[in-house]
Amino acid sequence: MSERKEQSLNGWTEHLAPLAPGWSVWRQMGLRGAGFPAALANRVRQPESAQAADALLRRESELRAQRLKASAVSTALAPERACLEERFAAESVRVGQALREVARMPDFREAIAWQNRQALTTSVDVLLRRDATERDSHTRQKEEFVSKYLLRYCLKNDTIGFFGPLGWGRIEPEARGLELQPGPALVSRRQTLFEHWGLDVLAERLSADARLRPWLAPRKLPVVSLEGTRALPMMGEPVELGGAAARALALCDGERTAREIASLLRREFPLDVPGEAEALALLEEHQRQGWILWALELPNIASHPERVLRQLLERIDDAALRAEVLAPLDELEALRDEVARCAGDAEALARALDALNDTFTARTGQKSQRLEGQMYAGRTLLYHDCNRDVTLTLGTDLFQRVGPALGLLMDSARWFTFQVGARYLSSFERVFDELRAGAPTVDFLPFHLGVSEFFPFISNPTDRNPKPDVARDLISALQERWTRLLQVEPGARRVQRSFAQLEEAARELFAAPGPGWPGARYHAPDLMLSASSTEALRRGDFLAVLGEVHVALNTLESPTFLFQHPRPEELVRASEQDFPGPRLIPAVPKDRATRAAILPFNHNAMEFVFDTTRSWRPPSQVISVGDMVLERVEGQLQVRTRDGRWRCHVLELYDWLLSIQFAGELHLLPSQAHSPRVTLDNLVVCRETWRFATAQLPFLRLKEPVARFLEARRWAHQQGLPEQLFFKTTRERKPFFLDFTSPLALKSFVTMARASESVVLSEMLPTPEQLWLTDARGHTYTSELRMVLVDSHAWSPSR
Repeated sequence: MSERKEQSLNGWTEHLAPLAPGWSVWRQMGLRGAGFPAALANRVRQPESAQAADALLRRESELRAQRLKASAVSTALAPERACLEERFAAESVRVGQALREVARMPDFREAIAWQNRQALTTSVDVLLRRDATERDSHTRQKEEFVSKYLLRYCLKNDTIGFFGPLGWGRIEPEARGLELQPGPALVSRRQTLFEHWGLDVLAERLSADARLRPWLAPRKLPVVSLEGTRALPMMGEPVELGGAAARALALCDGERTAREIASLLRREFPLDVPGEAEALALLEEHQRQGWILWALELPNIASHPERVLRQLLERIDDAALRAEVLAPLDELEALRDEVARCAGDAEALARALDALNDTFTARTGQKSQRLEGQMYAGRTLLYHDCNRDVTLTLGTDLFQRVGPALGLLMDSARWFTFQVGARYLSSFERVFDELRAGAPTVDFLPFHLGVSEFFPFISNPTDRNPKPDVARDLISALQERWTRLLQVEPGARRVQRSFAQLEEAARELFAAPGPGWPGARYHAPDLMLSASSTEALRRGDFLAVLGEVHVALNTLESPTFLFQHPRPEELVRASEQDFPGPRLIPAVPKDRATRAAILPFNHNAMEFVFDTTRSWRPPSQVISVGDMVLERVEGQLQVRTRDGRWRCHVLELYDWLLSIQFAGELHLLPSQAHSPRVTLDNLVVCRETWRFATAQLPFLRLKEPVARFLEARRWAHQQGLPEQLFFKTTRERKPFFLDFTSPLALKSFVTMARASESVVLSEMLPTPEQLWLTDARGHTYTSELRMVLVDSHAWSPSR
């Protein structure tokens, strides 16, 4: 028997490794990590100030136990207070000097130039012109700025530039533990790429030139469908068109240029369309009706949008006009290349970015930055992707340690998606019956409008976690089942359970025949390994920590990961093996089709278009919602095109929307003031967590730094909090670092908490002493593994 066949029989395939009964794991996994060594974060700590503050608090407690008057207590504490103020002042100067050293670091300056070009001048350089002994509020603000970015670059697992380079690992059947081989440099590849929005602005500006219209490709929009010579607008009555007008509309596929359409019309309808002018007049009428989009269009997803724009412009066969319209693109590309050549030189990079921004504004009349103040919005013209220079091999024994516990978690995710799918299908059936009024079919648009309330994230994308009413109780039901399974004692801080203890009850609580919709066979958890070294991992001396779990999603399908893989086709092929048939996804609008958008890139996938979005797929794989209707076939609610060339189950159509709606809903315990750390075998599935209304944080009102530092430590001790944590606020969706020994980290926390109604604090795990990812010089980095788990039970409409 061949090795390949033997591995397949044992649960191994080219892209899968066995994990637990009913679950496999992709052998490929992403390695996300910080780009700066974790030890640099110590530069903002003030341990002697913390010791002095704690000594004062202990002394104060002793004095109050003697029931002395407040004035007597205050007088008696004068030596401790003086010690605290002295140490605080001295350490503040030391931290200020350390931050100025950071502000001079070439890597730090280059990172700031990429992320916040103006701040390099207005904050970082301003700080360098001030002495560390200057302790006024303006100087402290600049120190806080440098501190905030430093902590992010040191302690946040990110995928951005060289300060969050992406690596890759692979599970091998013969490997044991974890084998790490860092390369000579931190990164092995850099890419400097255009954000799509800037090229869209340029394309829009060029499209306004009427001279280009014959070479632009008009595209029929979803607001209208065509049956014979009848146009069927989504809103309004059918319109009978002449043969030439109907043919013109049918030819608007976004691929043929207006001149090519005119040529076809002249041959087919020589009497009605004797020349190009008459053909263009037909297109202009369709445009006036709002039925076509006639412009330079870039697709919603493209790794190199400038190449797409160039291909469109090179179709212009007027040499002088072509050279004229290519000139601004040539200039922007040359400036992009200059930015790329400035890697490692922050000052040169800043100048190159300034030149690019100025040229863009001059050529388009638009600002070179958008969505100011939003951290994850693709704000600038360029972005910077880097690959970590590392070879990572993972052994089967490592996943055998965490496999049973992970499998149990995924069983609960399967149960959840099955329940959600059944609930949504019932709701879809109800809306269909309400709309059809005895007719055999229902147009898709009114149906979609009728079910839109079930997908609140569509209408309110800024809401961090909108809960649909149709499934709100299922989220609570999942947590109730986990609460029953774990039997957490009130007040407990640590809960240790084993898979063997929970297996039988879990099998009953989370029984489900399969996932609730096709894409729900995927789940993508982040896994952190808490270990002092790779040697400790090989010995089995580690604790695995579950990070975010992306329910019903394969996050390695996002452009962020796919475009940075050394062989992207391997990831696409793996997905196609898990989903042999065509997958159906919406053509995501550009404002949401960011690099982090999770979209299958399967070659045979179909996309349906709701609005003016231009899909990146060929027209043969794009379906307009205006061409879709719903009907029941043998008791199943199905969606089909009007011509019957394509059909699917309604849950297949809403596959992606369901996954996005419920991606963040695997929370095992309900939100409480305090939740314990929960460990299954050696997998931490819940980190210890505290929740507070900001009104419960008395130190937020204090402005004097020493007083705020002292009262924050008093409050932290009273709550039993560790020194280092991560926090989220109601206004920020990503976690930030908090260190109670760092006045600057504390000040950042206070600033964000003051603008929020509540905060959630969670323990830092792994700690800075429990990091295994190293570079060639031995520096350690925070990291996490982005995994893809695959349910052996594929979705079936018959369940």
